[in-house]
Amino acid sequence: MLRALQFLAVLVVLVACGAPGPAAPAEGTVAATPTVPEPAFRPAGPPDGVVQARVSRVVDGDTIDVSPGGRIRLIGIDSPESVDPRRPVGCFGREASAGASALLQGRAVQLEADETQDDKDQFDRRLRYVWLADGPRSGRQANFELIARGFAHEYTFRTPYKYRDLFRQAQEHARSHALGLWSPTTCAGITNRPAPTPARSG
Repeated sequence: MLRALQFLAVLVVLVACGAPGPAAPAEGTVAATPTVPEPAFRPAGPPDGVVQARVSRVVDGDTIDVSPGGRIRLIGIDSPESVDPRRPVGCFGREASAGASALLQGRAVQLEADETQDDKDQFDRRLRYVWLADGPRSGRQANFELIARGFAHEYTFRTPYKYRDLFRQAQEHARSHALGLWSPTTCAGITNRPAPTPARSG
């Protein structure tokens, strides 16, 4: 009886060792990359009475031109430098500008002021939250989206603003998933250093 039990135990081990494991990806294919989840939180929607406009130009990652309305500086965010002639392009600055362009260029938007903030900054730019009013992300706020995707830092100038808690949660979401400027392969969150010089073609 004992020998029979020993034989069965050896047989089970052999079968287990020979059982096929998970299939490896076929040669020449790329394993799927896990999808970063969307934030489970975001600003609910624009309030009544917001101003309608259209984005005519994305200046950089945190500044746009709209018609009508002129130049807008997005409240609560700060993207790496990309256009100031007095300063070098910051780490992830070009990518942040491209990300803002993809989100905002040519879009109908709604502009929300914040009574806790000045109407304009020292450069005469209007300070606003920018809500997307058309396209697949209609109803979302661009300020929040740019932070949540790792294209900008949360930025408080002097006094807290309306959506600061949500923006800080968005920044933690981007940081925890190493998105954009938070990736160790880009800036690891440190964007006040110059961007690499683009390689020359040819």
